[in-house]
Amino acid sequence: MKKIIALFVFMFLSLFVFTGCDVFSGDGQFWKSFTEYDVTKVDVSNVNFVNQGKLTVAMSTDFAPFEFVDTTKKGQNKYVGSDVALAKEIAKAFGVELEIKAMGFDETLVALDNGIADVAISGFSYTVARAASYLYTDCYYDEGDGGQVIVIKKADENKFTSIASMNVAGVKIAAQNGALQQDLVTKFTPNATLVKIDDLNSAYDTLKAGSVDGVAVAQTVAEALVASDSVNYAIMAEPFDFKDTGSFCLVKQGNTILAEAINKVIQELSSKKAYEKWIDEGTNLFTGLGDKAQEIVPEDD
Repeated sequence: MKKIIALFVFMFLSLFVFTGCDVFSGDGQFWKSFTEYDVTKVDVSNVNFVNQGKLTVAMSTDFAPFEFVDTTKKGQNKYVGSDVALAKEIAKAFGVELEIKAMGFDETLVALDNGIADVAISGFSYTVARAASYLYTDCYYDEGDGGQVIVIKKADENKFTSIASMNVAGVKIAAQNGALQQDLVTKFTPNATLVKIDDLNSAYDTLKAGSVDGVAVAQTVAEALVASDSVNYAIMAEPFDFKDTGSFCLVKQGNTILAEAINKVIQELSSKKAYEKWIDEGTNLFTGLGDKAQEIVPEDD
């Protein structure tokens, strides 16, 4: 009996050692939904992490297919999406553990300021104001022309067909706090009322209830929503007249060592077109999970 127990213990410990702790991290399950790449190791011996041996990422987890919550899972394993795949590959290249800190979009940059996170990854566009306060990495995803749109109710497809049709007094358009879309609503639909919201899941519910007439979001995010619920939602035919700047990771101003290390991973993954594949996989997962996929910031984080 003792020999059997000893053999079991040996086998268990061997599994723990040779799988690099993935037995507990849930990474194996994550990579069943997303394509994993063999990234080159990056020397981060000179990087001062917020928590040594760990890459702490501030992320607004209400932004499918970039980042969202799989409610069938617990802890760190519940965070999924293309930005999560990017964060996992960066941490893997660094040889450190990954910790995602979920928070509201407008709080992610405050987390950098306060030393809570090493990097913010949440579909950040380039703005002059942000560039004055934070250090941008290389672009990891570019939506191209027509990258910013307005989601409307399916029943309003014939009512709202253009930006001009929404630039009317009495029309209410929701946009996320601190996001690029607030600037676009203010600039292109000044006669409409801007409604500031904390998370997109609530915004969509508000739209369905008729409390707002539209929700301004990135096109990829809108496409994921409509793919999951084409009965209630549609994308307005005309996008904002805006050339998307792409998506970037942000780090604290002056943290060039970390930014350069992240850039090495981004450049390698870009050469493999990894992120474009993750976008498709994230959309498929979001649609496939149905009600079990939520664009929320969990209260326990």
